[in-house]
Amino acid sequence: MTLQRGSTYCEVRDISYTLDRVATDLAEEREEFGLTPEQRETLMLALERDYFDVPRGVTLGELADELGVTQQSVSERVRRGTGSVLEAVLLEANGRDTGST
Repeated sequence: MTLQRGSTYCEVRDISYTLDRVATDLAEEREEFGLTPEQRETLMLALERDYFDVPRGVTLGELADELGVTQQSVSERVRRGTGSVLEAVLLEANGRDTGST
């Protein structure tokens, strides 16, 4: 996500934040976070359609219909993809090797 896009996302949702740092050294290399193309596509669509909001803006079934796959496939992609992103971000933030580089 670009800085501008993140800022706009927060502004539209009335989310306040403080920018502590901007990382560019490894941004391109780490961009994928170990995601498969299908996981990335699914997570991006879920984010764009407000799946992670409360209340949700879209259901797994609606995402599945839009992607042309089963609801089970969407569920697995979201769960595994989210796990990969969290592992990459949180373990790295704690100085642990994720083994994915």
